[in-house]
Amino acid sequence: MANEIENGLQDAVQEAARRLTDDLQWRGLSPGERYISAEEAGKMLGVSMATADRAMRVLTEQEILIRQRGRGTFVGPKLVPEEVTDVRSIQIMMPRLNENLGLSIEDMIRGVHNVFPDLPVAIHVFPVDDPMPVFRRALRESGGNGNLMGMGMILAPRAVQEMVAVRNVPAVLLGTPYPGTDGLVSIDLDHRQFGILLARYLMDRGHCRFALLLRENVAGGDSNFVAGFAQALGAAGITCDALHIRHCVMAEAALCETVKSLLSRERPPTALFGYPYTPVEKWIGTVAREMGLNEGSDFEFVTDIGATYLPSARCPLRCSVPPDKVGERFGHLLARVARGEAVEPAHTLLPVELLDQGEGTKTK
Repeated sequence: MANEIENGLQDAVQEAARRLTDDLQWRGLSPGERYISAEEAGKMLGVSMATADRAMRVLTEQEILIRQRGRGTFVGPKLVPEEVTDVRSIQIMMPRLNENLGLSIEDMIRGVHNVFPDLPVAIHVFPVDDPMPVFRRALRESGGNGNLMGMGMILAPRAVQEMVAVRNVPAVLLGTPYPGTDGLVSIDLDHRQFGILLARYLMDRGHCRFALLLRENVAGGDSNFVAGFAQALGAAGITCDALHIRHCVMAEAALCETVKSLLSRERPPTALFGYPYTPVEKWIGTVAREMGLNEGSDFEFVTDIGATYLPSARCPLRCSVPPDKVGERFGHLLARVARGEAVEPAHTLLPVELLDQGEGTKTK
């Protein structure tokens, strides 16, 4: 029995060491660069700190890691760079939106080039209402051969996700997969944690009645965001009827009517928040003036809650991974998918952080 337990522990340590090696390659770290602590590794892998520490000791013995007392853990000289596949071009598909994606495409492409330095990267912008012609053109331009093309998809609609899932196309999604797209590898913001942090931020500012202005076409991460926000309200003893959710057509007349109806309630919300769409700020200001309300004292509006990085001054949250590093992660994932490797977990969540606007501190 004791031998069985010890063998089980050894297996867990070896598996943790393998996953840490994958993470090192995935991050694109070079020898001498700082790596995470055993405590952080345990949280990332979902194992105990003791198991993570033993796994890091294994990698230290192999000179994949170097651990220096009092200084931390660093990448060692024996880390083997991940082999790049025979992918010959990268196609990026992104929606045509009149809004700020909160993501620097240039920085992301720079990160992709860190993994695939010699490959051309093409951007294909598709209309949200009819994306398939653009998707088919991208396949034709790349030769239609999944072994020669890698595809990155940003906020791809269900039809595109479903087609990619059943075609032999190495692809990585930046966004949340829709149900029925099993096997699609993706990177996305931790929307649930985003919701939790935003709710805490607003409650700390004295708000107890809230209104969420959702997009008309609900994206995959929206439900996770709402679940996280409601979870934080429940933990604070605030009932779910304090949160009003409205699906909005992003047109001035329709959105202004929605906001006016919310602010005309007997007990109106004091905090309105929504996804990035630049004209909304102007429209809400117009409604406030027409109603004789003062934005800032009568209510507060927060936007850019879906931004991947560098949100506006109206949002205190952001992704804590810079866009070029997101691009590198995309590139490493794409290389693994193109080689036919199983990627676990298939859906990677990017950590988020809450910035203290006054003191410049942050909470993850």
